[in-house]
Amino acid sequence: MILSNKGELLKDTQSKTKALYIQPDENTNENEVNIELIRGFNRHRQAKYIEIFRQAKHEVCGMFRLKGIVTEEIDDIAKKFVKNGGKLRSIYSTNLDFRIMKDGKLKQADQNDFIKLCEAFQKSGEVVRLTKANIPNIAIFDKKIVFTN
Repeated sequence: MILSNKGELLKDTQSKTKALYIQPDENTNENEVNIELIRGFNRHRQAKYIEIFRQAKHEVCGMFRLKGIVTEEIDDIAKKFVKNGGKLRSIYSTNLDFRIMKDGKLKQADQNDFIKLCEAFQKSGEVVRLTKANIPNIAIFDKKIVFTN
């Protein structure tokens, strides 16, 4: 069929596109939750992140701005993930807007702290890249679950 003008072409395209979205995908599970909104304090989001991380099997990719207090809580989970063959890749913003525990006290992080932190991540098997850009915090687990805040 040859369409004579752009309006007809647009209508034809819209009808084909609409049909794609109306028909259910054969691989879709109707009980699957596509979006989950977590309200509340940071500890709720952190707990959910750890839960999803523990369920990951093959790959975790992320972009992160270190902010607030940086802890090592996820390190053991990440080490186990890498030990079991998982790939862990991250891009970190080079900002220093976070605190760490030094000599039993919370202190503002400096460049040396940031470097030591990145070296520790790499030592545990993580592939680390750095950027000066103001990136969002986002992680993709096994190419199918996305976590952002």
